[in-house]
Formats: sequence, C-alpha cells, structure tokens
Amino acid sequence: METPILAVHGMHYGCLEVDGFDPEALMGVVKDSRFEQRLLGPGYFRARAQRMVFPDFSLDRGTYTQPVLAKGMFAPDMMGLALATRCGEPMWLNGRRVVEGQLMVFAEDRELAVRSVSPLWQWVVLRIPRSSLQAAVYSRLQRELPLPERGWRLCPLTADRNLKLRLRVQLALQRASQWGPATSVAEAGMLGELLLDAFVHALERAAGADEGSRQIGRLQQRERFLQRAEAYLRSPDAQQFSSRALESALSMSERQLERVFRDVYGMTPKRWHQVARLNQARQLLLDHPRIGVTEIALRSGFSHLGRFASEYRQLFGESPSETLGVGRKGRVSH
Repeated sequence: METPILAVHGMHYGCLEVDGFDPEALMGVVKDSRFEQRLLGPGYFRARAQRMVFPDFSLDRGTYTQPVLAKGMFAPDMMGLALATRCGEPMWLNGRRVVEGQLMVFAEDRELAVRSVSPLWQWVVLRIPRSSLQAAVYSRLQRELPLPERGWRLCPLTADRNLKLRLRVQLALQRASQWGPATSVAEAGMLGELLLDAFVHALERAAGADEGSRQIGRLQQRERFLQRAEAYLRSPDAQQFSSRALESALSMSERQLERVFRDVYGMTPKRWHQVARLNQARQLLLDHPRIGVTEIALRSGFSHLGRFASEYRQLFGESPSETLGVGRKGRVSH
C-alpha cells in the first residue's frame, strides 16, 4: 500500500498477482533488476510477488505455482542475500544444488541462472549496498563479516534451515501488508531493523564458508560453456535442433552436453531448445497479437501448427489463441 508519510521516508509495500504465465510482468519481480523467466513445467501458472522497500535496502518475495527458469543479474551497485523459503525439491543455481532455507550471498557482478523444480516455489531476495550491509553487521556484531568480492557464495546448510530468518520474513511481510495512514515512520523503520537483524544473524552463522578456488574455477568454466550453448541454440542457424551441429559448435560430446544441461536445467539440450522456442512464441503472442498464431509459430521455428498448439498447451495450460486474446486485451502491469 502506498502510504504518503512512509513514502516520503523511502518506505513502501507492494504486491503483484500474476494469473497465467506472463514473462514481461515477471521481469521486474526483483527491484531494479531484469530477470528473463521461462516456464519449465506443464500446468496453469500463478505467481504472487511482494516487495518491501526501506531507505537502504529492499526485500522481494515471489511465490510461483510451476517450475521456472530465471536468468539475469542484480543492479550493479547492490549485493543480494537470497534463499528459498519454500521448495519441496532442491532448486538449482548456476548448476549448484540449493535446498530450502540455504542462504546465498551474491556480489554485485553476478549473472544468475536459477531453476526451480517444485511445483510450489517461494524465494526471497534482500538487495542492499555492500557498505550498508557491512555497517549493519558492524553495528550489531562490532566486527565485519567476510563477503564475496566477486561471484557468489553458497552458505552451509544449518540444522534448522534458517527457520528464524524465514519466520521473520513472513512476519515482516504480513505487517507491511497492513501499513496504512496510521502507521508511524518509527513503526515501519523498526520492521526494517528486525529484518536486518535476522539476515545479519544468518550471515554470522555462515561466516567462513568460502569455497575453494578450484571449485569456483570449474563452476565458472561450466557457466561460460552454457552461455555459448544458449547463444548457439538461440541463433538462426539452430532453429531446427541438431545434436551433431551443437556438438560441433561447442567441441563437446553428446554425453557431456546431456550431463551439463541436466545438472543446470533439468532437461536435455533438445528439450531446452523446444522450451526456449515455446517461451519465445508466448512472448511474441503477448507483444504482437496482430501478427496471428500461424505466423508466430513459423517465426519461432514450428512448421507443424497442430504440434505447436499441442506442445504450447501442455507447457502453458492454454492454447496459443487464448494467449493471443490476453495480448489483445492488455496484460497485467505493476
């Protein structure tokens, strides 16, 4: 809710409901960032995105009902502290397995590829400048904590899976959703302090968990490979999938390709290519509804219209013509 007195002091709460998979509506679910999102699992998609903004930091929480791949990066001047507050199956981040409640710490320069597996996935991201985070740490602990200068760090899993932090986030969002004209600046500010307390406590428990340089090097090498693979699969030369052409372009065996794609995306390169084209088609249907289904199917590399419609419905839970109707009526906006 937009409360003028709180807004003057840089504090705000907002909530967005998305009914049906709309990548453009989901692009900005993390403040001042753009994350390209693709639906990975069949079924009807719904999402709820909540945001709390304070003078020095912001917190976003998203709740999705279907598996999604999200790719992007935070604003260049912000660090990120994140965790999955709810996921029945471990999620994957840049090819690493991450379980519910496991804290992730991101430097300002990191590109991310996050894949959920669970039908119900809930995540939280705190964005904060490095100087503000260290100031918050020092004021509470009277010392600094090691933070990654580059890249990201996956913290050790605690026995309680950061239960206190997850409960504090839940409570803060509940209280912020009730902000109104009677809410004082002091009350809202205290809510922000309690949130920072919980994140600093989680960081303190995770201190000293830096990964070895050899493992980091392997991860970075795999990420560069995936970037090249995706660039090739998105190119006009790869409109029709060919495993031999992909092997030749990347100088990697089919077995190696399968293993890396399954680790990071949970699917084969061929299925990734198909899902990418279906997501491309959905974006075109929403952005250019006057073109028509047949033309968009052809532009996205589908020559068989019936097969395209069947695969599209299986992934998105609706027909291409239904999506076209949404595009003509206008989509959900923030």
